[in-house]
Amino acid sequence: MISPRAFDETSAMLRPDDFYVPRHEALWSTLMAMSEAGQRIDPELVRVELGRRNELAQFGHGAYLQELLEIVPSADNATFYASAVRDCALNRRLIARGTRIVQIGYNGGDGGTNVAAAQNEIL
Repeated sequence: MISPRAFDETSAMLRPDDFYVPRHEALWSTLMAMSEAGQRIDPELVRVELGRRNELAQFGHGAYLQELLEIVPSADNATFYASAVRDCALNRRLIARGTRIVQIGYNGGDGGTNVAAAQNEIL
């Protein structure tokens, strides 16, 4: 929201479900939709769009957006932070798949079938 350039640099790196916090996912979805529609991304327009989507309440009716703007000093490190978000998301997905593979093993049954199911989780 601080810099259109920073959003352009990071938009291809992230998808909404990369964010762990649901309201961050909603915010990124909104930013992506606005960008795809050719809309300018600035804090007030984002607030309006969140309101149009009936999602503004989870942002304290704009107060949380203001907080974000105040705690992020600049957009200079946006690519670094986007990489960190992406890496955490990849690790969460890996943990989820690993957990499903462990569950397959504990369910018993045919070993060959379980190996095939585990391979499907990995691929």
